[in-house]
Amino acid sequence: MFSRGSAQTILPPNEKARCALEMACVLSSDGRDLWTGAETVLIQLGDIPDRGEDEIAILFLLRSLDIQAKANGGAVFQVNGNHETMNVEGDFRYVDSGGFDECLDFLEYLNDCEHNWEEAFVGRVGVSERMKD
Repeated sequence: MFSRGSAQTILPPNEKARCALEMACVLSSDGRDLWTGAETVLIQLGDIPDRGEDEIAILFLLRSLDIQAKANGGAVFQVNGNHETMNVEGDFRYVDSGGFDECLDFLEYLNDCEHNWEEAFVGRVGVSERMKD
């Protein structure tokens, strides 16, 4: 079992998350976003929002890893932290402007997927970073 909480570093949020997941041996390091944890249980201890403009991309990655993990006897769980709770309550004081932009981009993509959330989440892994290029 591996748990991961928020950690402030100089790395961008998506890169920081990927680095932590690779160090935990649950994410491939070749850029293909493959679950390498076999039967490992990964617990994300909240605070994904309010970390920059790759928040939804991290959620997509965790969802994709959960699907792959379950196929291999593992699992990925996400626990809400104080930033998730603040956002649900309408407290957006820590939201980065890029986070709002990423959310708008996702809503457009969700329309393209005819509001099929599962298809949208699984099909969107890594899109946020590619859109910046």
